[in-house]
Amino acid sequence: MFQLLRESAKSLRPENFSPLIDEVEGWVETWRRHQILNAKKEISVLEIGFGAKPRRALALQALGHKVTAVDLDWPVRAYRDLPNVLRTNGVERFAKSLFRHACFDRDENKVFLKRLAQIDPSYHVDYGALYVGDASSEEFWQDRPGPYDMIVSTDVFEHIPLENLDKLTRYMKQNLAPTGIAIITPNVFTGICGGHDLEWRPDKANLEFSWNYAPWGHLRGLGAEVNTYLNKARRRDYVSIFSRYFKIIEDTAVRGRLGERWLSGDLRLELAQFDDYELFSNNVKFVLVSRHDD
Repeated sequence: MFQLLRESAKSLRPENFSPLIDEVEGWVETWRRHQILNAKKEISVLEIGFGAKPRRALALQALGHKVTAVDLDWPVRAYRDLPNVLRTNGVERFAKSLFRHACFDRDENKVFLKRLAQIDPSYHVDYGALYVGDASSEEFWQDRPGPYDMIVSTDVFEHIPLENLDKLTRYMKQNLAPTGIAIITPNVFTGICGGHDLEWRPDKANLEFSWNYAPWGHLRGLGAEVNTYLNKARRRDYVSIFSRYFKIIEDTAVRGRLGERWLSGDLRLELAQFDDYELFSNNVKFVLVSRHDD
C-alpha cells in the first residue's frame, strides 16, 4: 500500500492533468474523423471502467458531452461515500481509499476541477453519470441502454474474464450507434508491463538499471504476485473477440517497442513462443466500428 500511495503524492498543478485532457480530446477527434454526415457537437459517450478517480468521465462532461460511466467499484468523492466503498469494494480497498482520500485525493480533486474550469468556466460535476455495476451484465445495459456515439475504456479489459469479455463486446455492438466507434485500450498481458508488477510500470521499463524482478517475468514464472485479477489475454485474443462483432480499424501499441533494450539474445530465445506483436503490446489501442456485412 505504501508504494502505491507514495506514487499518488505528486505536485499539484492544473497542467499535470493536461495529458489526460489530451487523451480524452483525442478520443473525440477520432470519433469526428470517422463521421461523414454526423457532425453534431454533443456526443453520447460510455466509459467502461471509470476507476477510483473518474477523471476521464468528468473531462468528457467538461468538454460538453453526454456521459455515462460504469465501474464495479464505488468511487470516493467525499467521506460520505466510504460506507458504500466498504460494502462494495471490500476491506482492503476501503483502507486504501480512505488513506488516499485523506492524504491526497481531496487536494488533487480541487486542482483537477480548476483544470476543467479552464475548459468550461460554467462546468458543474454531474456524479449521476457514474454507475456502479457490471458492464458485462444485462442489467446494466437495460438500465443505461444506447445508442452511444462512442464507447471508451482504458486499462480495464485485462481485468475482465474472457467469457465476460465476449458478452460485453456483444452488448457494446448492440448499443453502439450505426456511425459510432469504440476505443478500447487494454494493458495486454504479453507486454513487459502486462503482469502489473509495480517494478515494471511503463515509466520504468526503459531505465538502464535492473529491478527486483526479471523483464517479462510474468511470462517466465519469475514475476511478482499482484493483488488484482488478470485474464492473461494475449493481443491476438482481443483481436479474436473484437472481430466477432466489429471491424478493427486500428490496432496500435501506444508505447511502441517498450522494453526492447532488455530483450537480449538469451531472453529472446526464452520467449520464442511470443513474437514482437505480442511482446511489444502493453497498452494497445483498438478502434472498432460496425461491420457493414452485419
